[in-house]
Amino acid sequence: MAINASPWVVFGGFVLLYLAQRLVDFWRNVRLMKLNHPGFRTLFSQRTFFGNLLPPMTGVTPGRNMAFLRKHKIFQYFGSDVIVNVSAFPSEPFVNIADPAIITEVTSSRARFPKPVEQYTVLSFFGRNIVASEGEEWKKYRKISAPAFSDRNNKLVWDESLRIMDDLFANVWGDQDTIVVDHCVDITLPIALFVIGVAGFGRKISWQSDLIIPPNHSMTFKDALHEVTVGVFTKLVFPKWMMGWTERLRKVQRAFDELDQYMMEMIHARRTSEKKEERYDLFSSLLDANDQDDDGDEEFEFDDGEGGKERGKKLKLTERELIGNIFFFFWLLDMSGRVWVWVWWKEYVDGEKGPGLIVLRRRRRRSLETQDYESLSLCRSDDCLTTAHTLCYTFALLALYPDKQEKLYQQIKSLMKEDRLPTYEEMSLFTRSMGVFYETLRMFPPVNVIPKTSAEDTVFHTINHSGERVSVPIPKGTSIVINTPGLHNNPRYWKDPQDFRPERFLEEWPRDAFAPFSVSCIGRKFFETEGIAILTMLVSKYKIEVKEEPQYANETFEERKARIFQTSPGLTLTPIWVPLVLKRRV
Repeated sequence: MAINASPWVVFGGFVLLYLAQRLVDFWRNVRLMKLNHPGFRTLFSQRTFFGNLLPPMTGVTPGRNMAFLRKHKIFQYFGSDVIVNVSAFPSEPFVNIADPAIITEVTSSRARFPKPVEQYTVLSFFGRNIVASEGEEWKKYRKISAPAFSDRNNKLVWDESLRIMDDLFANVWGDQDTIVVDHCVDITLPIALFVIGVAGFGRKISWQSDLIIPPNHSMTFKDALHEVTVGVFTKLVFPKWMMGWTERLRKVQRAFDELDQYMMEMIHARRTSEKKEERYDLFSSLLDANDQDDDGDEEFEFDDGEGGKERGKKLKLTERELIGNIFFFFWLLDMSGRVWVWVWWKEYVDGEKGPGLIVLRRRRRRSLETQDYESLSLCRSDDCLTTAHTLCYTFALLALYPDKQEKLYQQIKSLMKEDRLPTYEEMSLFTRSMGVFYETLRMFPPVNVIPKTSAEDTVFHTINHSGERVSVPIPKGTSIVINTPGLHNNPRYWKDPQDFRPERFLEEWPRDAFAPFSVSCIGRKFFETEGIAILTMLVSKYKIEVKEEPQYANETFEERKARIFQTSPGLTLTPIWVPLVLKRRV
């Protein structure tokens, strides 16, 4: 007698088998990672779509933006600076770390703890690059790239940052006494764009540059650069065969093609130029380093990305690899992924002005063609080491803590006598600028989690909060997450970590417990130089205050701080809305 099973019965059977398999895998992973070691045991991993969509739910998901919102509290809850999270979907364990010694062990050995390259392969649309590589390929890119981030380039970053700020004061704000800004990123983002334009590509982009489109192009370099930063995640989400479906998608694809053409032309122009200029921007330095003749078997010394040196033969990059790495240095250093720079510039230069007052405004979104954009889309960002966002948090902190701002101003005033612009060599004298900038990075690290993978079976040794020495087995293939907010708010190393205290960086401080950048970040000095120069210049001329608004007249200090520091998670921490007022100093 034949048995006619309903399709729904068959489907249900497969579902039950699948769930049973997930349950078996879940318990296997729990036992594999040591059954009694503390951590989350949830249905969804925080790295899944549902895990990031849902709020914290016991047994379901740790919750969206958990690392930043809960900081070190999750480690205090579990009583250890190493916790093991195990989920059913996907069926995998991963280790969350806020222990400086273990973080140093992980970051100092790329061979034992490589980054999960498969998560970065989508970033190769301009060509293979240092971001989407590991092992020997990464070393190849590192050999060529590291010399470009020289002290001469840092000097260029410093000088151009000062020039851009001086130009802003003189030619945009002029003799206005008060600048009202709806969102601080409206100031910090264009500055970051202009700095990377000249120090990264060797092309000056001024506050009032023209819009002449060169022959054989359909966009200016400035507009192509802007549209690429706006559309980079559209490019990541949509495959190339879909990029012609809508006007918006076609514009994004055109911008990528335009920027690619610009970079190819720049490579060709500098290689064929009869007069070789001495240039120190990243583009020129990378090109020069790659084009230098080598003597066959001659070996070169280069930074190995782990704090040491390594020798090896020089390997040239193809033009496509050159463009891939150039683009990602630009993107990772300063750009924001979903920001409308040109709209800001247009609004600001043509904006509403009154006696002694400049007001920055935005309009609500109606269509992409009329340049009326939704406000929140302007402050959405997904990049690494975002100067614009770090400076936005910095200015907000100074506005909320006027006593700290006054101490900073007094030191700047003592060093910048007679309105003389400071030199790059004097940067180290601005210790309070450095302290404020570092304290901002401690409280608002650009990257909340740094992913790694264990390439071999190993064991982490830690001391739990009860003072007991604990060993945590780490099987080969285990995902590891360096929890930066947890590390930066670990009370074992930072006194009163919730407080804004720039002075902590003017004395001895726990360097192993400060990791806003990975140990192999070759752009760190570029980022710091730019940020400190911009911070110093702005505070030297303007006092920063929070914009007073009637609807918030009765809020407490803590309520104001919570409102100002609302954030949006992404590849970098993004301020949602920071309204400020800048008042010219007398």
